[in-house]
Amino acid sequence: MQTQTQTSTKNIFGSGEWWRADGEFKMLHAINPLRLRALEDISGGMAGKHLADIGCGGGIFSEAAAKIGARVTAVDTNENAIAAAREHAQTSGLDIDYRVGASADLASEGERYQIAACFEVLEHADSPPDIVADISAMLKPGGWAAFSTINRTWLASFLMIDIMEKTLNAIPRGAHNAEQFITPRELAGYCADAGLTVRAIKGLRYSFFGKHFYLDESRFPINYFLFARREN
Repeated sequence: MQTQTQTSTKNIFGSGEWWRADGEFKMLHAINPLRLRALEDISGGMAGKHLADIGCGGGIFSEAAAKIGARVTAVDTNENAIAAAREHAQTSGLDIDYRVGASADLASEGERYQIAACFEVLEHADSPPDIVADISAMLKPGGWAAFSTINRTWLASFLMIDIMEKTLNAIPRGAHNAEQFITPRELAGYCADAGLTVRAIKGLRYSFFGKHFYLDESRFPINYFLFARREN
C-alpha cells in the first residue's frame, strides 16, 4: 500500500490478511465501493481504460477496477503485498499486471495511462510530492489522477490513531504517523507543481444512522479524496 515507503510500515503492509473482509484491512474493504464509484463518476467510466494503481497493496482496488473492465497495472514496493495480490487475482480469474516497484518505475517506462489511482498511500510515503509528480508524468493528456489520504487535523489524529488503531483495532497498529498527514491545501499544491489541475476535493464521511460512507464536498476533517486532471 505504499510507493516511496517508510521502513516502519513495511511489515504492517506485508501482512497476509489483505483479503479477510473482517481482518485488519476491513476499513479498506468497507470504503472500496465508494472509491470505485467516485472515480468512475469523475473520469467518465473506467471500462476499457488503462489504469495505474499506485501503492496497490494486496489489490483490493485493483481487482474492483478490473472487474468493471479497466486494464490495470498495479505497483507496490512491498513484495509480500504483491504476492498476496497476485495469488488472489489468480483465484478470482482476473488478469492484472502486478509489479514490485514504485511510482517512479511506471513514470520512467514510457507507458501513458488514462487514470491513476493513489489511495491511502501518501500519508505513508517519504516524499509525497515526488509521487504526485510521477503520477502526472505517467498520465496521458486529459488523464485523471485520484488521491485519497488523511487531513492533518487533531480530529484525524484522534480518530485514526487513538480510536481506529489503538482502541478498535480496525486499522493495523502503527500504520499512521500524524505528522505525515497532508492537508488538502498541501496536496493541491503538489498537484499544481506537477502540472495537474485540481477538479474536486471531497471529504469521506460516515453516517452512523444509515451505516454507510458518503462524500461531502464542503467538509473534510479526516479522510478526503482529491481528483485532478492532466490537461495537456
